[in-house]
Amino acid sequence: MGYEAYKLAAKFQNLTMADIVGELRINGAIPVERFGGTVTMEIPKSTGVIELVLREGSSVNTRFSPGEKVLLGVRFAKVSDVRLVNDVITLLKKLAAKFDVMYVRDGETGRNLDLNDTAWLMKAVTYAKYDFEYYFPVKRTPVRCRDVFCLCGNEFPQSIADRLS
Repeated sequence: MGYEAYKLAAKFQNLTMADIVGELRINGAIPVERFGGTVTMEIPKSTGVIELVLREGSSVNTRFSPGEKVLLGVRFAKVSDVRLVNDVITLLKKLAAKFDVMYVRDGETGRNLDLNDTAWLMKAVTYAKYDFEYYFPVKRTPVRCRDVFCLCGNEFPQSIADRLS
């Protein structure tokens, strides 16, 4: 996923892939695909679709911190309603309460995320949404990241190069 997706990452330790997949299913996640050590799931909401990508220990850098680890990538389309951020934060808080979290990081800004103070994240998502919609206006809200450019009739990256030049 590229320019159309807002990305967060969370790294968990001392758990198995089955543990976190089970917890995500309890929270409404639907498995989409499993390929090697990667599991893709999604949570459809009225405000958008939360896409989850899980990578288990063999795919995660364990050189400096050995032990069983799972990396959770969370992404959602920038054209989604900004209220979807509250659903993402709620999900991450539930997972943090149950599992040992090493970090939660914003992929856009590279900043670590404090789950108790998320006002700056809401502002960052709002700015990213406005910036994206300036170049690619899309009307439909609940959409997966991969479907964004299909809805607005643009192809990436050719159209962004045309619009920015």
